[in-house]
Amino acid sequence: GIVAAPYPTRPKEPEIFMMAVDLFEIGLYLNALEVVFAIQFWAVAVPQLSFIPRIPPVSDLTWLPAVASSDGGKALLAWYGAVHFGNGLASILILKNEGGKAPKWYALSFGLAQLLIAVFCAIEPMKNATGVFPIGPLFHGAAGVALLSPIWRPLLDKATGAPVKTRSGRKSRTPKRYQ
Repeated sequence: GIVAAPYPTRPKEPEIFMMAVDLFEIGLYLNALEVVFAIQFWAVAVPQLSFIPRIPPVSDLTWLPAVASSDGGKALLAWYGAVHFGNGLASILILKNEGGKAPKWYALSFGLAQLLIAVFCAIEPMKNATGVFPIGPLFHGAAGVALLSPIWRPLLDKATGAPVKTRSGRKSRTPKRYQ
C-alpha cells in the first residue's frame, strides 16, 4: 500500500534560543498578573468598587488601607492601579496576538518598570511596609529579568560564543509563508 510521508518538522532550535523565548514569555505572564493587582488596588481605593473581594497577597498588605485612609492616598492608589492595568493588559495582548514575541522596546519598557519596582521594594523606608519585602523584590525582580531577556540574552550568547539568532528563530530572510 501507499504510505504517507511524515509531515516535515522544523529542526529543533538550540536550547539557549528556546530559553530566551521562554524567559520572555514567563515575564509576560508575570506582568499579566498586574491586571489582578490593579483590580485589587481599585477595590481598596475606589469606594464604588469596594464590593470586589480582596484576595491574598493584597489582602495581607496592611499599608494599603492606611494609604487609602486619605483622599489623596485613594487617588494615588487608583492611578497606581490604572498603570498596573494598562501594563498587564499590554502583556495579555502580546501573549494573545504575538504568541509571546514582541519588539525589544516592549521588553525594555516593561522590564525596566518591573526592575524599578523591585528596587523600590528593597530600599528604606519602603521595605519596612508589611508584605513588601522580600516578596516585592523577588516577584518584580524575576519579572524584570525575564522581560529584559531579549536584550541581555543575545549579549550573553555573544559573550559565551553561542549561536546568535533572531527572536523569530529564522536565520534566512525568506518570508515565513514560503517556508
